[in-house]
Amino acid sequence: MWTRRHSHVAPASPEESPIARRYRFVLRMTGDDVVRDVHRAGVTALDDGDRQVLLTTIQTQLMSGARLGVDRADEISRLALLGERRRAGSVIAHLPADVLDRLATSVVRASERSGLLEGYDEWDGADPVVAEEADSGYRSGFDTVRHYDIVQGRAEGGFST
Repeated sequence: MWTRRHSHVAPASPEESPIARRYRFVLRMTGDDVVRDVHRAGVTALDDGDRQVLLTTIQTQLMSGARLGVDRADEISRLALLGERRRAGSVIAHLPADVLDRLATSVVRASERSGLLEGYDEWDGADPVVAEEADSGYRSGFDTVRHYDIVQGRAEGGFST
């Protein structure tokens, strides 16, 4: 049975800046549709150098976005958000503090205009525990031997190399 592993990241260290803590709150505690818009606005507001650092972090930590350029702010934002939603800290924990603070500032400003920081004062700083997902059937019925034969061109209906 295949399941995704979700790590629970403890509250950030005391070195975390207040703006980075608010950014984590927005990422963790806001609904998908709303956070997508403010995150896109935040990434778009970054300069090309900061966007390149974010993209490189996504590429190394998530092994995704290899063909993206810094001009693709929407896609960079989407990948960073998906990575953080799937595994807390997978992107932002690996960003340099100055880039994280600039990204956090942009996202938090957009969030404040949208009223997304409601409940922040009561937040303990812990990332929510994400329940393990049951096997979705993704690999149900997957025949590795047949797949290998198809790839090697030995199975009927397969392709040849």
